[in-house]
This record gives sequence, C-alpha cells and structure tokens, in this order.
Amino acid sequence: MMKVAVAGSPISHSLSPLLHSTAYRMLGVEAEFLAHEVTEQDFGNFYFESKNAQYRGLALTMPLKEICIGFIDRVDPIAKQISSVNTIIFESTGSIGISTDLLAFKNLLKPYFGKKIAILGAGGTARAAIGALRGSDSEVTVVTRSMVRHDQLHSAAVDLEIDFLNWQNFEEIQDRDLIISTTPAGATDGLSVISTKADFFEVV
Repeated sequence: MMKVAVAGSPISHSLSPLLHSTAYRMLGVEAEFLAHEVTEQDFGNFYFESKNAQYRGLALTMPLKEICIGFIDRVDPIAKQISSVNTIIFESTGSIGISTDLLAFKNLLKPYFGKKIAILGAGGTARAAIGALRGSDSEVTVVTRSMVRHDQLHSAAVDLEIDFLNWQNFEEIQDRDLIISTTPAGATDGLSVISTKADFFEVV
C-alpha cells in the first residue's frame, strides 16, 4: 500500500487526509494518507523517518516549506525560484522537492493581473503568489510583521515593484482589488476591515 502524508504545524485543521482518502477510494487506489504535526525543529527527524518508512511522498504546509530545502536531494526550478517546496517525492534515486503553489496561484490570479494586490505574510506561500504575478504588471504590497525577507520576496519575481507595509498598518491596504492571506489559521482574526472593495483569498 502506498503511504503519503501531509505535515505542518498546526495541522489539525487540514482537510487533505479526508479529500485524498475519498479520492483514493473512488479511484480504487490502495493508499494511506496521514496527517503529522511537525514543527521546523522536528522536520529533520520526521523527514528521515518518513524516508525510512518508505513513504511515497509528503505534502508540506506552514512552517515547513523553506526548512525542508536543506534536506531534499534535488529541488526543481520553480521551487528554487520561490525558495519554497510544498511537495516531496521519494524515488529510488533520491528525493525531489517541487512546488505546485505557483501554478495554482497563476491560474487563480489571472483575472487580477495589472491590478492592486496585497499579500498578508512573507513566507513560502507568499513567495509563490508573488512568483505567479511575475510579468503581470500588478501593484503588490506585502503586509508582514518581519522586515527581513525582502530579498527572498523580490527574487521570486524580479520584475515586480513590491511595497512593504508593517502589520499594524493593515488598514492602508483596504483600497486594493485583492487581498491574499498566506498566514496561519487565526492570524488575521484581530485585524479590522473598515470598508473595502477587495476580494479576499485565504490560503488554508
């Protein structure tokens, strides 16, 4: 039986096991899809345990999309561009890290190309969204608590002009056409929306 899993922290909210297990049953695929609570500090041990347990692959969510790169044997070009991996495939020749986030964002964001977009958060998922906007001529604002990831975000789409805004100034983005939250579940609960025309996407 094929073994796969989703890992991250927090992970209890993830619907991946239910969705994948249902699809496997419908397709007649013999596979087990598990969920593992894994922090950045625990990832190294988890990675090697999964590899030794002959998992076929891992789906990664926050906060593992960056830390995993130091353990994977090979990272594909798109994942390198955004310095973020959300899927690890174990093969006989070694592990491969890929990102399906960028393509998903590109399909989702096409109607907003050339418009004003705000992104909440500055991690791997945010970089995937920015990478998907490469060549779109969009106005991008990143709202973040940390101001130390600017270079990584710029490298995801070198042609974009990206403005950075401190988290406490959230109200300044309410004139945007789209707001994308790439933060952990509950992180935006304390933010107040006074009046906005923006569409809102939340990555969960």
